[in-house]
Amino acid sequence: MERKNCPVCKEPSNVSHSANGSKEYNTYECLRCGVYEIEVTDEINLSHRVLKSIGAVSHFIRKNYENNCLPGCHYFEITHEVYEKILFKLDKTSPAEQADNLILYLGKKLLEPFRSHSDMLDFEHNEEIKLCSITGCENKAGLYYIIEHLRNGLVILLNETTGNGNARPIEKRKLGLTFEGWQKYNELLETSKDSKQVFMAMQYNDPEIDDFYNNYLKNAVQETGLVLVRLDEVGRAGIIDNNMRAEIKKS
Repeated sequence: MERKNCPVCKEPSNVSHSANGSKEYNTYECLRCGVYEIEVTDEINLSHRVLKSIGAVSHFIRKNYENNCLPGCHYFEITHEVYEKILFKLDKTSPAEQADNLILYLGKKLLEPFRSHSDMLDFEHNEEIKLCSITGCENKAGLYYIIEHLRNGLVILLNETTGNGNARPIEKRKLGLTFEGWQKYNELLETSKDSKQVFMAMQYNDPEIDDFYNNYLKNAVQETGLVLVRLDEVGRAGIIDNNMRAEIKKS
């Protein structure tokens, strides 16, 4: 194990080395990006590139590390295809997206066992950089811009504890959600962009169309990591139009 700067965000990270045949890999344990493995040749190229958005790339890696790791795997694998996506396709997240990401994170953490809706999360100084990744913010200044906006909008609660001395620096912060914040959290869950469902409206009971849907369309969509569904596959009672609107909203 050695210490190197993360090729994405440049934060000092623990690094371990491995090889598979002729290919060599490094696994980074980065406070901001999470744990990921990257081929050494891609890592070298990445470290010399100017990314369109460090915040968006770091957010992408951490999100996949936390949500999409393969069973038994403790890291996110940055394949060459993922590497090219990082370089050429990821744009900056908007302030609105960053605000939504913070609300979703707070709500998820506050709903963990032994917590309640009225609790607040300790927000230590060294966790600022992690929250930059979770939200997609470029830096700490951007993070506090989002926090201040949400506090002024009565969506989040922010308590600050100052230290001793003339300067009285802030030593600890706590973040929580207001009643309005919990309403916003529930709305975001209903329309979350993390949904892997793709809804298809189509004619039923046509053997030719059904065959094309079941044997071609569903398989093609599944290969992208998404799930294709149509209304007759959702076992829900109720008015068809209302059910269709609900499924479209979830997709």
